[in-house]
Amino acid sequence: MRRLYRDDFVRHGALVFAGTMAGNVGGYLYHFALSRQLGPESYGELVSLISLLMIAGVPAGVVTTVVARYAAEFHARGDRGHLRGLVEWIVRIAVVGGLVVLAVGTGLTGLIARYLHLGSPLSVFLALVAAALGFLGPVMRSVLQGCQRFTGFSGSMALEGLGKAVFGVLAVAIGWGVAGAIGGFAAGSLAGLVLSMALLRSELGERNGFSIEPRRLIETTVGVGGSNLALVGLITVDMVLARHYLPALQAGYYAAASLIGHSVLYVLGFIPGVVLPKASDLHARGEDPRGVLHRALLLTGVCSLAAVAAIALMPTLAVRVVAGAKFLPAASLALAYGVAMMLLAATSVVVTYRVSLHRFGYVIPLLVVVGGEMLAMLAWHASAASFLSILVAANAVALVVVLVKVNGNSFGHST
Repeated sequence: MRRLYRDDFVRHGALVFAGTMAGNVGGYLYHFALSRQLGPESYGELVSLISLLMIAGVPAGVVTTVVARYAAEFHARGDRGHLRGLVEWIVRIAVVGGLVVLAVGTGLTGLIARYLHLGSPLSVFLALVAAALGFLGPVMRSVLQGCQRFTGFSGSMALEGLGKAVFGVLAVAIGWGVAGAIGGFAAGSLAGLVLSMALLRSELGERNGFSIEPRRLIETTVGVGGSNLALVGLITVDMVLARHYLPALQAGYYAAASLIGHSVLYVLGFIPGVVLPKASDLHARGEDPRGVLHRALLLTGVCSLAAVAAIALMPTLAVRVVAGAKFLPAASLALAYGVAMMLLAATSVVVTYRVSLHRFGYVIPLLVVVGGEMLAMLAWHASAASFLSILVAANAVALVVVLVKVNGNSFGHST
């Protein structure tokens, strides 16, 4: 145990895991409490607004990875001035973009409220505020990630998630309804942002000239965007098509199996968050980063194999715990879905490693795999077993694709 604790990858991974889980617990408590406080109709309003926030937050996923990559590089070089320039550049863009979104969105609050059948346009305005904070908060937190300030990074995630639950529940208890619930959501995001900004002060140096090579920035952004698109496709394509082609009851069982499988993927989601800054740091210093990949894959393999073994030994119990007794027929599907997600977890680790090295030669082949998976499911969709066979095969091919060195692609070089 002492040897494990001395391993900074394991130690930092444990910190990120704890922060992620605390944030997830906060999210669960937020929905658990507010669904009961608000009732079906008002809670439906809240969920519709949060769904819009999730859609609006998609670009933040690309930006946070790009920013973490550059922050790790500047931190590795000891370039605190450029790190300050990066933070100030992000803040300027976020403030201007946030004001534009608020200005445009405020003019559309009435229309949005009517379309979603909301009781008050105020809820829409507060959702716009939450969207702006929901962009800036994770991006600032990614700077902490790049600087390997994992305690602060995890603390910010935990504070944001738990803060949403506390502020949201209190606001609804006071009587502010859906507006209070979404306002609490925004307040939690603000709390996490404030903590991140406070912790970043010690990392920033004096101002100096700040610039990022446009071509390299575009390559990074396009590469990360393509990577995210491919990974999201590997996670979601089967669910959409299964819902369309399978009978309603079979689709429900398939969804329950996916919930069990995705739990394997999400529990391991903290590992790429550690890989990115550590591999970027070593690469920027001119050192060999492959040890980071090897440890990450070993940890992913051990944890995912343990989870898959548990599903194999107790599939019925897994279904009962995750989905309930009504979904017991899904037990026959759970193991295959768990195997598919084990492969996808490893793919996600390798993709993150390649992003950290600024090597994107895998992106187009990986998108081709997603397209092939979709075409195969469109052609063979007679049963849930057909979907699972294609899903496992596609994720296995995806892992091979990202592991194979790709040359001759415009995104394939490292700088």
